[in-house]
Amino acid sequence: MGPSLASIGKLDSLSMRRAVLVERVESAGPEQSAFDLEALFASSGRGNEEATSAALAVATWIMRSDRPDVACDGHLLRAHHDPVLDSLRASISSDETPLVAHVLLQPRGAEQSRPGRGDGAILVQDLHALTRADLLREAERWGGDAPNFAPYLPSHEMELLVRALRVRGSGAWRQLGELLDKPRLRASIVIRMAAARALPSEVAYALALRDRWMGRHDVRAALAMNRATPPALVGALLPTVGVQIASLVAERARFPSVRAAALAFAGRRIEHARVAAELP
Repeated sequence: MGPSLASIGKLDSLSMRRAVLVERVESAGPEQSAFDLEALFASSGRGNEEATSAALAVATWIMRSDRPDVACDGHLLRAHHDPVLDSLRASISSDETPLVAHVLLQPRGAEQSRPGRGDGAILVQDLHALTRADLLREAERWGGDAPNFAPYLPSHEMELLVRALRVRGSGAWRQLGELLDKPRLRASIVIRMAAARALPSEVAYALALRDRWMGRHDVRAALAMNRATPPALVGALLPTVGVQIASLVAERARFPSVRAAALAFAGRRIEHARVAAELP
């Protein structure tokens, strides 16, 4: 037997972890890989840091493969589904590998999209949907500290974000990418974007495609908690966000499949914490 998938988490860069992950899955085959991923997600659920880092590689692999078609500068950027991931999905049994099923078999497709206004528009509204006070109150209910979410943005940064996202026409995807790739872009802006109540699926996937932002727990948590985030993205993120966020997702989820997945991850972690607390 080779090393566990959790060992991938030792690698420094997310792109390297993702490349090694795909090689391992392709080499092991879909049936064995499903069991390997089940063990990885269970280990991540027990708070193992290396397993969580490896699970993040799985999440970004899924999100990159699931990116829908988008219009950009007069062209249609077609989705490029990874055949290795497609083969893995076809072999999953919810009875044998329930956590893997929750992560990889969430609904996908255009029916889950929340388009912006106008032809090809991407528009984010209600950027104050999630406050630090809201998260602190929720975290207190679960006996822990709130994740490090940013407070309200200064007005000039809020104006920058609104102006940058209120773009219309086929250049919207490119302009959004240019914003997210700015070296000086503050995480507080990205967190507010991920938490926007009217988050279009295009914006969610634009965030998901960028390792710089997916490497941050606060951005992942904001995206996972957002009821407008496509289910496939939330499912991919659940093994990486922790018990508090999984529990909040279970309470707030708009889709039954997302609620069931969040309960599976939150319940596993809560049970592990209870057993650990009872040990002498």
